[in-house]
Amino acid sequence: MRCTAWPELQKALAIGGNLFYVTAMDRDEKVGYAFLAVVLIGVGVFLAWQTGVIESLYGESEPEVRREPIEPLPAFADLELDMNKVELGRRLYHDGILSGDGSVSCASCHAVEAGGAEPRPTSIGILGQIGPINSPTVLNSSFNVAQFWDGRAEDLVAQAQGPVENPMEMGGSFPVVIERLEGEEWYAERFAANYDDGVTQLNIADAIAEYERSLVTPSPFDAYLAGDDTAISAEAQAGWETFQDVGCMSCHQGAALGGTMFQRMGLVNDYFEERGGELTEADMGRFNHTGEESDRHKFKVPTLRNIALTAPYFHDGHAETLPEAVRTMGHVQLGRDLDDTQVAQIVAFLDTLTGELPEHALLADGEMPPERAYELADPYDLRIASRMEDGQKIVSLKGRVPSEELRDQLVAMASAKFANVESDELTVAPDAGLENPAEFAACLDKVLSALEPLDRGRADFDLKDGAKLDFLGEGSAEAREAANQLLAELPEGFSWKKPITLYDGERAQLCDQNLAALQAESRIEFETGSAQLNAASRELLRSVVGISQECPDAIRVHVEGHTDNVGDPGMNLRLSRRRAASVRDALIRYGLDPHRLLSTGHGENKPVADNETDEGRAENRRIELHLDRA
Repeated sequence: MRCTAWPELQKALAIGGNLFYVTAMDRDEKVGYAFLAVVLIGVGVFLAWQTGVIESLYGESEPEVRREPIEPLPAFADLELDMNKVELGRRLYHDGILSGDGSVSCASCHAVEAGGAEPRPTSIGILGQIGPINSPTVLNSSFNVAQFWDGRAEDLVAQAQGPVENPMEMGGSFPVVIERLEGEEWYAERFAANYDDGVTQLNIADAIAEYERSLVTPSPFDAYLAGDDTAISAEAQAGWETFQDVGCMSCHQGAALGGTMFQRMGLVNDYFEERGGELTEADMGRFNHTGEESDRHKFKVPTLRNIALTAPYFHDGHAETLPEAVRTMGHVQLGRDLDDTQVAQIVAFLDTLTGELPEHALLADGEMPPERAYELADPYDLRIASRMEDGQKIVSLKGRVPSEELRDQLVAMASAKFANVESDELTVAPDAGLENPAEFAACLDKVLSALEPLDRGRADFDLKDGAKLDFLGEGSAEAREAANQLLAELPEGFSWKKPITLYDGERAQLCDQNLAALQAESRIEFETGSAQLNAASRELLRSVVGISQECPDAIRVHVEGHTDNVGDPGMNLRLSRRRAASVRDALIRYGLDPHRLLSTGHGENKPVADNETDEGRAENRRIELHLDRA
């Protein structure tokens, strides 16, 4: 036996031990010591064989090509792909046609040129809604055991269908999307050429999935695995050794160095306790999908491919930098407090996992889909809202009711209680689906009576699948008490979509005044040519957060960005959107609860001033805030 083989055998056994530890610890510690020994020895022997240790122990010749515990990514030529479907999927992936209002595409949250993810803690969906979770990279995602952090989609085809109809992501519907695609010649021809049944929900998802399967990114580390010792630096090679020695490979396995298993976040030390803050639904991880207690806080282990491009890290985007992420993982997952040298080495290794996109990954010049703008359906079937204007209470009736008789009855009831009633936008729709018109009329009377004492209020009715009501209002303590009494009981057959929400009217008025004063100063500026806020703008955003703490409900922050249309329009638009995202991220970083930030805007690719002057171009590259209260 050669003594030089012993360190390699120790490493193999250490990896095997870590692998057993992270799996056995997650099964209520019911694994017997005998089984521990068998698994530990078995895994150690297997890994020793994979690393060539067993041959060296018996004095056999060393292999010519280095043997490592993982294989390189496959070459693009070895992938079995239908490139016609890839072309179709690429266009769909970058097209807002899939979203409700045309503003969001797959690439909005998973920009392939930026690591396949989004450079912010959580994503921004349709109408500027803030998503609950960080967007994982789409690059090399075909190597995942399942899709999404919680693994709720079994493959890429299933994954591609979810965001389209998610109201917080793309907010669309497949029947509408199919109609749009069939109405465009380019799409209609290519779906007909690739699928016998043309444009269907499954075929849309299949084409997108085929494009995503093609997004494999070989990196310098793959050349190193193939035997090229010069492909990565000495520090990166030391980082690869450290990565294995400390146990990172216990979870980050396979060609993508991740995506092959689910693991609890905070296996050794409590991640969520150390992070602080309230637990969110997203923090529950795979439990949300399976309902199994053993899956609470479990997440799919993410791939480390292109990890240097996809900050911030973890499902909550809590780690802002790669060194911070490495330290946190060492502490909470492995129980190791890594020193500065170990962290630097591992980061150097992780940098070698940044790969090259295949040539077809991005749309060529002239292939970019047009900008889309579609009307969104109202989020309610019927809305009754009251407001004060010039000292007068005004009630507006919008939406639809199932009969002319009920429409006239609602207008008459409102007119009996309020002097000013707006009903031009109240229509009749026999398919509204209301089953109990008499009980509905009684409910309307209660709602109108509850609005009377309040300074302002709103009642939204959802008439589908049984009538549901959402009520929001503001007023004095006496007014709120009176409204609550009137709304305490609904007629049979009606239910609340959300709890009744009533706010202090004086506090709300003060909030409005403060927001109006701040609105006059809402110009946001950045360091030249970047998305980094300048000092004055950072202070302004801190003021927004301070005011929001005094508001009784959420505030709406709309970020309006523009470009000057000088240079590459795509690059200008991306910079504008990155700046809008910087504003949103800064507000949350300064303490604004994401759930109280109702909307943010993306950039727009249009000038608002004269592009022929330096002053005009500077004005066009601005970001503005528009502040109001929901």
